[in-house]
Amino acid sequence: MIDWFQVDFDIVRYDGSSGDVRVHYTTTPGTARPAPDPQALYVPVSGWLVFSDGGLGQQTVSVMLLDNGLLERPREFFLNVTYLELIEPRYTGLLPACNSQLLYLIIST
Repeated sequence: MIDWFQVDFDIVRYDGSSGDVRVHYTTTPGTARPAPDPQALYVPVSGWLVFSDGGLGQQTVSVMLLDNGLLERPREFFLNVTYLELIEPRYTGLLPACNSQLLYLIIST
């Protein structure tokens, strides 16, 4: 029997005080093949997340994985944050070094 299940990746912005942030994410294959490949083990996703200025912000990216019931060696794919942009910076000019941490990625299942 073939079953699909969901894995959630929580993307968290914390201690961000430089303005609203827009982040692009996308999955890329490793040893796991993406759909629509006949031997696919996950459904690829990509999109944009927007985090408001200040404090803590968390959003979830969900990926569907295939459980085909076979005992196989571990397979992998990657969730990449490929682009980060300040949408409405509070000020112009260079960001001070202390504000360089705009995003922190944690994974929850």
